[in-house]
Amino acid sequence: MRVLGATLVWLRVLTAVADEAAVGIEGGVVPTLVCASLPEDIAQIATLTDRLVTTQSAVMACETASDLRIEEIKDLTGKVKRADELAQMAETKLLEEARSSVKAQQALTEYKRLHITALAQEVERRESAEKEVGVHKAAQATLSAELREHQEAVDLLKSELAKEIARGLSLQQDVMKYRDDVIEMLASYEQLKDEHKALGAIHDEALDHLAHPMLADYLAARSNELGEMRPELKAALAKARSVIRVPEDVAAAVAQGKNALLQSHENIRSNVAPIVGDSHATSATVVVVGVLMAPPVYVVAIFVRSLQRRIQAQHVVLVLNFLAMCFFGAVGASSVVLDTDVLRSLQTSSPSGYILLQLLTLGFFLVHSGTSVLFLLCAAPLKVQVGGAVHLLVSLGVVAHYYEHIWAKAMLDMDHPVHAGTFFAYAFVYLLGLGPALLAAAYDKVRDAKRS
Repeated sequence: MRVLGATLVWLRVLTAVADEAAVGIEGGVVPTLVCASLPEDIAQIATLTDRLVTTQSAVMACETASDLRIEEIKDLTGKVKRADELAQMAETKLLEEARSSVKAQQALTEYKRLHITALAQEVERRESAEKEVGVHKAAQATLSAELREHQEAVDLLKSELAKEIARGLSLQQDVMKYRDDVIEMLASYEQLKDEHKALGAIHDEALDHLAHPMLADYLAARSNELGEMRPELKAALAKARSVIRVPEDVAAAVAQGKNALLQSHENIRSNVAPIVGDSHATSATVVVVGVLMAPPVYVVAIFVRSLQRRIQAQHVVLVLNFLAMCFFGAVGASSVVLDTDVLRSLQTSSPSGYILLQLLTLGFFLVHSGTSVLFLLCAAPLKVQVGGAVHLLVSLGVVAHYYEHIWAKAMLDMDHPVHAGTFFAYAFVYLLGLGPALLAAAYDKVRDAKRS
């Protein structure tokens, strides 16, 4: 628009100049500035005039277009105003919608919070329900396992019951089969009961004969003189009863033999009493029993005498000393090698075996002492007798030491630690006991050689 205005101004100036030039020419006034180039100027002016006309037409067109643009601008301004109004209305509506949206958002937030709380409660309820379900499942599994075990036990009991029923049926068949034998055995049992009652009466009568008041007084006085038994001996007797048990078949055989002897004695007495009278029946019975026992006693005496000729006392002493030496040497060596008290370990691990060992050891000491006394009585050379006597005294000292420090404490269940050197000393004592026995055997060989 500015360029168009400047162009119009320039065209107006040129038009004014051209008008002034034409007026001067038409009036006859010759300007002083006119020169020989006037036609060219006129041509230029004409050109410029054409251009001016063209420009004016263009200006008119531009003004028309400008008016149209102004009208359009007015229309656009009205439209802008209406658009602003619409925008304000829309903004108002948007504000209202924003307020309602904020309220809706707040309501939605509150709903979400309530929903989250409800979900948390639902989750807690589900977790508690899952825990209860887990507990119920565990209880159900336990009950299932117990039910399975009970079912297995019931099946086992059923199988055992079936076996027992089959066994009972077989037993019933056996009972039916052996009923007659059982009846005969019952009859014989009744007869044996009658015989047992008769023997019991005979036994009571014999006890009445034996239990004389003077005999009871003598036994009571003798027990008072002896005094009470030592505590270790009482304990040893109780332990021996608990450890050494006679088998039932042996006890039954002994009882049967005892009953047979009593019955034989009573039969002899009942047969002798009518002949010699009741007052002399007991003495006559003893005489008859002595006569009947003479042949077996004579046979046993011959056997012992022949055995004594073959096995002499020094041989037995030699074997006993050798066994004692080996036993105590082995115990001492084991204590040294294992670095522990072997007897104490045996007492801890096997009390019954340890008590039996102690009883056997005491029995061995008694047998050894008795055999050593017989050896002293049978040994002819004085040197052998002196050596045997010395060894007997030393071995009795070993027995006394063992009894006081080991055996008595073992019977009373007291702690009795023993050094390994003690067992080696015992073994050395019995090693020395081999000397007199070997000397006696050598003297016997020399004597037999001289006789032959």
